[in-house]
Amino acid sequence: MQNITDLNVINLRPTIVISHEGLQAIKHIVAIAPMEAQWFHTVTPIEYKSSPGEIFLQLSDKVYIPKQNTSLAEVDSTGSMMVDFYRELKVDHTQQETNEKLKAMTCWCHSHHTMSPNPSGQDGLQFNSFISLAKDQAQRSWQLMLIFNKKDQFYSRVYDPLTGVIFEGVDIAVVNNYDFTYIDMAAKTKFLKPKLPKLKPGSRLPLKNSLFPENHWYASGNTTALDSKEMNLELAENFIEDIYEEFYKNFTSMSNYNALPVLPEGYTPQELYIEMANLFEPKEMLWLSFLCQDNADKIKNVFTAKQIKAYFKRYPSKAKENICNYLQESKDSLGSLKQKFSTLLKIADCNNSRELSRIF
Repeated sequence: MQNITDLNVINLRPTIVISHEGLQAIKHIVAIAPMEAQWFHTVTPIEYKSSPGEIFLQLSDKVYIPKQNTSLAEVDSTGSMMVDFYRELKVDHTQQETNEKLKAMTCWCHSHHTMSPNPSGQDGLQFNSFISLAKDQAQRSWQLMLIFNKKDQFYSRVYDPLTGVIFEGVDIAVVNNYDFTYIDMAAKTKFLKPKLPKLKPGSRLPLKNSLFPENHWYASGNTTALDSKEMNLELAENFIEDIYEEFYKNFTSMSNYNALPVLPEGYTPQELYIEMANLFEPKEMLWLSFLCQDNADKIKNVFTAKQIKAYFKRYPSKAKENICNYLQESKDSLGSLKQKFSTLLKIADCNNSRELSRIF
């Protein structure tokens, strides 16, 4: 028997709702954060009679940012930092208002810098701890986890306290309450098509009041590019830590990198692959597979979205096979893998083939 439909939720399907101002606040945090950052929103569940079977989780425009320790691969707030956060809230609110605010602050957000917003194992544990805490306090509140990156990508996970169901891939609806009808009316009467003068053959209109004259810094190319080499290495180190801390129990010192093999004793390549796939996007895992096979020169042939799609269609499991073979057979240390991760980050930062060609 063939099922003709995909698994779907018919009733009480959640949608995350945020205003345009709230979304811009999130983008601003992600843009200015030099490393990972975390913040919270309050959540207001709303049901409309006009939309039976749906529930809308309205996020606050305001973002609540506790003091935190940040790195390029993780972020956390200590107990004392959260106490300071509580005191900050009490400055502007009464005791009761502060408690109500904290009770409603059930949307936990953080950024993943330029890397994939897929949650790490630690992210999943942290989200589960929020769910457990709400249960312990007899709170039937929706719990949300949102992860963003600098590429305008996001990941969402939502816990329904009524059913215990956890949703993944919940959409975010952006609400605009602006009234631009007056602009539409003005455009109809005030945007006029100019009557161009008749030109003699070979002549052209002069460029008056150019928005970017030739001596403007945009035109002159007088821009300063940030050297990301050190940042890539630090981020690569953090990814190594995030992947391998579960496999090497005493993995605490960077000096161990060159002494530890890429495949820890007692574990399979598939287990390592799953951890990597949680951190990197499919296209990044594809590029990593070529780096692991010392075929970096072939990445230029699988760089565009069209090339990547065609490769996966023809070789759906080849990237996984190559990475697993590398982990199983290679004599490389974690130091060598860190360099591969660093190169991968450079590739991921490229916007076109010309930039890619400068790496190799």
